Amino acid sequence: MKILFIAGLDSPHSHRWINSFASQGHEIGWINLRKTTKKTSINCKLRPRSAIFSSESINLIATYVYYIFRILIWKPDSVHIHYMGLNGLMGLLVPCKNKVFTAWGSDVIFPKFPRLLNLMIRRADLLTTDAQHVVDKLISLG
Repeated sequence: MKILFIAGLDSPHSHRWINSFASQGHEIGWINLRKTTKKTSINCKLRPRSAIFSSESINLIATYVYYIFRILIWKPDSVHIHYMGLNGLMGLLVPCKNKVFTAWGSDVIFPKFPRLLNLMIRRADLLTTDAQHVVDKLISLG
């Protein structure tokens, strides 16, 4: 299976999660929207890179432009978005039938853009989280 992850390259949780799927033989793509010096040793068809711009909005656009044709050619089976903030917005823009959103907590409890959060919830094929209060909040949002 081809899985595209949109997750922070600077997060050890992302590395463990993605490495777990890579070690099972899945083809991995990884998009990072953060500025970081971290690297990965995971073999990826779409390799993550550090953000270039300090503005989140400009970086989102630049990253989308950089990856969109690569994504269209590669055609992932599923996209897994870690964090329903800026990563979630990128996940909404990526063309893919199966979308998995993982809520980390503050992205759902204190959303910067509640309407985008609601759109992510509606477009998700699967929502994951590891905290009951986040599950309760997601249920209350629909």
